[in-house]
Amino acid sequence: MAPPPLGLYLRCRAYTVIPYSYRMMQIATWIPKYGLVYSNKDEPFPKKFKKMIDGANLNVATVTFLPHFSMNSTGPIVTVLKMLANKVNFTYTIIPESSYGYLLPNGTWNGLVGLVLRKDADIGLGPLAITYGRSKVIDYTEPILVDYLVIEARRGGIEIDPWSFALPFTASVWASLCATFILAIITAVVFAQGAKEWSSSTALPFNYYRVLMFQDVDDIKLSWWEKMIIGSWMITVLVALESYSGNLMSQLAVRYIAQPYQSLRDVLDDPKIKMMWVSNTFYVQLFKSSTSGILQEVAKSEEYGKMTYVDSNEYFAAMNTLVARGDHVSVNPYLTTRYFLTEGFTDGDVLYLSEKNIFRLKLTRKSNCNILRGPV
Repeated sequence: MAPPPLGLYLRCRAYTVIPYSYRMMQIATWIPKYGLVYSNKDEPFPKKFKKMIDGANLNVATVTFLPHFSMNSTGPIVTVLKMLANKVNFTYTIIPESSYGYLLPNGTWNGLVGLVLRKDADIGLGPLAITYGRSKVIDYTEPILVDYLVIEARRGGIEIDPWSFALPFTASVWASLCATFILAIITAVVFAQGAKEWSSSTALPFNYYRVLMFQDVDDIKLSWWEKMIIGSWMITVLVALESYSGNLMSQLAVRYIAQPYQSLRDVLDDPKIKMMWVSNTFYVQLFKSSTSGILQEVAKSEEYGKMTYVDSNEYFAAMNTLVARGDHVSVNPYLTTRYFLTEGFTDGDVLYLSEKNIFRLKLTRKSNCNILRGPV
């Protein structure tokens, strides 16, 4: 009896490995008669993080840095983690870390990035910046927040400027007023020369000065063109001096409190002030690797003792000591520094924030408040 055709008994099975699990799941079979037949309703090649069928307990490394994450495991980024855990079906164990991730001279990474890279943690949770160096060793989620750097420093005391009477007008305004005064006199003299009425024009310069001082005009006989010129000058002086008096009153009524540090240049130019940075962050690595410009000057200032580094869990204590006493300024993301002021960690009248992004570069933290994951 001849043996049956080989294809009658030929059968293949397809399996896939469940993410974060050692179990293999059969997803399809194949025989010549029926072809490929799926064994269950799941996708043959499910997305890695769509759903953990067996569930898993993941190690989540994070840095205590308000308002994103606190020591009692609260904060907006923790809410995101809980939502993911519920959606993807996993539990987690928090692993505390003191820094986000910095490429060391020997080529290794520390902080959250190092833990994920070495597989000591499955997820790194925190306000992480997307950088080219980090992207070569770990994967990011989509950005969910954008932040930027500001300077936080101690306010100056109330200052009295003896030249405050000149503050309402800029130099260009004063120059324009003087030029108009001279132009009015020259115009009057030209008209007087044409009309040959020198007797009345001899008192004109003094009349224009009297108008500027809010005095009346000398009682002399004025021609129609003299009245037109002096009248125009009176209107100009009235508008200018009313504006000046109103602005001067505002200047004298409002206290002037100095906020001298609005940029990195302001800080670098003051030999008495130091910068405080959170250690092992993207920004620190950025200016230390810079070869030109203001960021290179920031890196070189460390040689002159103008730099202080603190861990993220020491930040708030350092704000109440180093920055509050006035010999340091903090350079940090806006959300954290603003949270420090609004939540009452210090007297709001003591510190202030710079008005703009101090880098003045297109370096927005596109991944601030991201979750990163390492290779599985």
